[in-house]
Amino acid sequence: MDVYKARKLEHSLVGKDFIGYTIESFINNGKSAAVFKGRNKLGEEAAIKIFDNELIERFGHEIQEGRIEKEIGLKGHSVPNLIKMIDGGKTTIETETFYFIVMEFVNGENLKQFISHSDYDNLFVRKIVKAIFNVTEELLAMNIVHRDIKPENILLN
Repeated sequence: MDVYKARKLEHSLVGKDFIGYTIESFINNGKSAAVFKGRNKLGEEAAIKIFDNELIERFGHEIQEGRIEKEIGLKGHSVPNLIKMIDGGKTTIETETFYFIVMEFVNGENLKQFISHSDYDNLFVRKIVKAIFNVTEELLAMNIVHRDIKPENILLN
């Protein structure tokens, strides 16, 4: 989802209820989705990933629903350094249908942002590589392969 589409989605959703979360702000966007910060009625923060409807139309609803089901299958996992899944599926707001994932909110920045403006040493690099290795090993033990490991998807707090 390009920035223009993500910002348009932000404009239409900020302040609105989205499956029990009030959308507060835009966090970031990637190729297939935009991520927003939301808060439920208990005041709990969450990251809400909303997928690009054009891509869903192009590649098919069944593929997207399968992808979301796989991610939701991680709900309740105990893998250190892997984001917690809260909810997911599809919902309709007014006349538009949205596919989404709700995840724990991590207050920080992604690895790409961090390395673009920070000094770091070999110890930091080793720590990051070790964390990624441990997460991928845990996922492999569950017969899951994460196919989108990149600096933009690694959050630091």
